[in-house]
Amino acid sequence: MRDPELSISARALYALLKTYTSDEKVCFPSSDTLSKYLGLSRRTIQRLLDELKDYGVIAVYSNWNPETQKKGRLIKVIDDIETKHHQ
Repeated sequence: MRDPELSISARALYALLKTYTSDEKVCFPSSDTLSKYLGLSRRTIQRLLDELKDYGVIAVYSNWNPETQKKGRLIKVIDDIETKHHQ
C-alpha cells in the first residue's frame, strides 16, 4: 500500500473493497456505501475506481439484476497493490 503512483484516497478505497470481496475476489458495494464509509462524494468514488482500474488492480463490470430491475456494478480485484508495486 506504499505505492506512490496511487493517491492515498485510491489506496483507502482499495483497502475498503478488499473487505467486501468474496473468495472469488468479487464484490458489489454501491457508490453510496463506499461514499459513506470513506466520507467522499459519489463522483470522487467513481474517479478513484477509474484510478484503480487504470493501475490494473481492479476490473469493473456492469450487471443487470432482473429481480430488482436495477443496473449494478461488480468489482473484481485482479491484482494486489503490493504485488503490482514490485513488478
